[in-house]
Amino acid sequence: MITRDVVHEVLHVAQPDVQLAACNAFLQILQEEKVPLQNYTQTFLKSILTSIDNRDPDVANAWLDTLLDVIDLLPKDVIKKDIMSLAVSKGQLSQSVQSRLACCRILGKIATKFDPFIIKKDILPIVQALCQDVDYEVRGCMCRQLDSVARGLGLEQTKSAILPELVELTNDEESYVRLAGLETVVSILSLLDDETCTETIVPLVCKFCQQALSNEDYTLPAVAKQLVNFTEEQKHWFIDYYNKLCKYGAKESAKQKEEDEQSPPKPVIPFCVFPCDMLEEEDKTVETRKNAGYNFPAMVMFAGVRHFKSTLFSSLHSLCSDFHYSVRKTVASGFHEVAKLLTSHASILIPEFITLLQDDSTEVLHGLVEHLPDTLEVLIKSVNQCNSENKAQVHNDLIAAILYTEGVIFASNNWRLQEELMKQLSHITKCFSSEQIFHNFMPLLFRKLLTAKALPVRLATGRTIIILMRKNRKLEQRDEICERLVEGK
Repeated sequence: MITRDVVHEVLHVAQPDVQLAACNAFLQILQEEKVPLQNYTQTFLKSILTSIDNRDPDVANAWLDTLLDVIDLLPKDVIKKDIMSLAVSKGQLSQSVQSRLACCRILGKIATKFDPFIIKKDILPIVQALCQDVDYEVRGCMCRQLDSVARGLGLEQTKSAILPELVELTNDEESYVRLAGLETVVSILSLLDDETCTETIVPLVCKFCQQALSNEDYTLPAVAKQLVNFTEEQKHWFIDYYNKLCKYGAKESAKQKEEDEQSPPKPVIPFCVFPCDMLEEEDKTVETRKNAGYNFPAMVMFAGVRHFKSTLFSSLHSLCSDFHYSVRKTVASGFHEVAKLLTSHASILIPEFITLLQDDSTEVLHGLVEHLPDTLEVLIKSVNQCNSENKAQVHNDLIAAILYTEGVIFASNNWRLQEELMKQLSHITKCFSSEQIFHNFMPLLFRKLLTAKALPVRLATGRTIIILMRKNRKLEQRDEICERLVEGK
């Protein structure tokens, strides 16, 4: 029979790779119930609890991860007797930072296992102490566990005990902790009532956003990902704030790029003395605008379709013409969602859609091509509903933009994107008439059928030709397509 002493003695001298393997084995033993629970707690669990203090940080973290997984499978009495007391002792200020970090994660895991009374009595005091820890990493780690603690405590205890800590953490002197605070605020929103959200959470987020914009620290890109519910006044404030994120640093970067293009070539600077701070600053502004672009469809829902033109259209224009391809790529990937949200008002998007279709970056075009037919269908349906006199011109402009997209894509070596475009063109019968398809797209498709380098591209092109031929409403045009296919020209 395996005893605790035997297991501990083996692990004590084992190499890291053996210890990592033991982590998986110990978890599997419990999952598959290979030994009685009492024997497991006396041998394997005790060894896990001892091993999380390993001097090797990687090994210690592996054992901690194993312990967190094991907790899910243990009964409450074992967790309270063998794990809770250990976690509390590890959270004392006299312990190392590594021990206090482990304590934070363990407390977050066990917080949902007990009744609110036990959490308030045994866990909450150490949680509050760790939120005030002298080490910022500990404060940030405990902050990220407050979601679990709050759900274990319930609404009333969260309002009285957790929210005050959260307010203080979002105003922490360290941006790492403030960011953890913002993420936790968003994660516990579903737990809170409307009154708490309106009176505490929304003002807190507003203050955080303003502070991030003023400090221009690395929390700013993360702010662009977070959304909450506001009153009308706060809603207007947030939309204005979001619009600033969409354009944050764009003018300066574009101006710098223009100056660089117009100025004479500069001597090559060795990489080791390159001004890295400038690169980091540019990366921060680009990341902020990219995250704002990612969240644009959600902002359309937030602002409302009726107010889109007056509140968000200028930001969409800015994102679609951003100098950095990654920003344009992000907004291009979600463009179809914006079009579907606007439905009958989607025709306002056509100039920006054409701008993206005429982009010279295949990365940007890739974001459009995947949903090209869906976006086109919504836009053209919106144009048709408007009874506009320039319908024909809009159709021609869209066709010209698609042909430009094809030219850019086939000038690259990305055969997968070429194949995808050929596949997507098989769905354009929902968007354009048989006449428009026959005269504008069929010549292109036959040319690609004969000249495309990659076999998958030619196969996709052939299938698209067959599909479009089958859906063509004019017999003479179908006959001509068949004849060209038979003759191979």
